[in-house]
Amino acid sequence: MTIVIDPGHSACPDPQQEPIGPGASETKARSAPGTMGVKTGIHEHEFNLALAFMLRDILTERGCNVILTRESADECPSNSERAEIANAAGADAMISLHANAHKNPKIKGAQTLCRSPANPYNPELYPECRRLAEWVHWGVVKRTGCRDAGVHENDGLTVQNHCRVPMAILEAGFITCPGEDVKLSRGSYRRKIVEGAADGIMKFIGTCDNGVGASARPPRLMSVSSILRRLKNRLWRAPHRRIF
Repeated sequence: MTIVIDPGHSACPDPQQEPIGPGASETKARSAPGTMGVKTGIHEHEFNLALAFMLRDILTERGCNVILTRESADECPSNSERAEIANAAGADAMISLHANAHKNPKIKGAQTLCRSPANPYNPELYPECRRLAEWVHWGVVKRTGCRDAGVHENDGLTVQNHCRVPMAILEAGFITCPGEDVKLSRGSYRRKIVEGAADGIMKFIGTCDNGVGASARPPRLMSVSSILRRLKNRLWRAPHRRIF
C-alpha cells in the first residue's frame, strides 16, 4: 500500500497563482504561508513536517510504502504539485497534515476535511474521501481525547481538487488556542495524533481490501462532555426514591 503524506505549507510561501482545480478559471496562491502558534510561536509548516516524519515512521512500521510531498522547510511544491505526487504514485490514499486557526482563541479540537459530492472536478472520489476522512478523524479523536470539531466538506481546496486518489486533510488542532497550542508542541501528544491518524488510514485500507465499500464507517465517538450530559439526563429522569 502506498500512502502519500503532505506536510502542509513551507518556509517559502509562493503567492503566484494557480488554478484551484483542473481547467478552473478561479485561482489561488501556489503555496500559502500557514499560521503560527500564539503561545509557542511555532510555525505551522514546522509542526506539519514534524508530524509527517512521525506518521511516516509509524506507517512504514505497519508495512506501508510512504512518500512525502516535501522533506524540508525550504521545499515549496505548489498545492497542485503536491497532488500530482500522489497521482503519479497511484497512491492508495493521501493525507495532508495541518494545524488550524480561528479568530476566537477558545476554539479548539481536531477537524478533518474532504471534498463534497458536488465537487466540480472529481466528485466520483467523494465516497472514498469521506470514508478516509471519517476514519482518520475517528483515530485522532480516539487516541488524543481532544474536542471533536467534526468532519467537514470543502470544495475550495486546491490540493484536493487536483488529487485523483482518496484524500483527506487533517487539521490536528488550533494553534490559535493557547492551551491547545502548548499541547500540540509536546512530543507525547503529537505521537497520539499520528498514531490515531495511522489507525484511521489502516482501517480505511482494510475496508478497501475486504471489499466492504463506502458503507464501512467508523464507530461514533462521544466526547467526555456528551457522556456526562447523557448521564446527567438519565439521573434526572430516574424515579426519585424517598430515603427514610
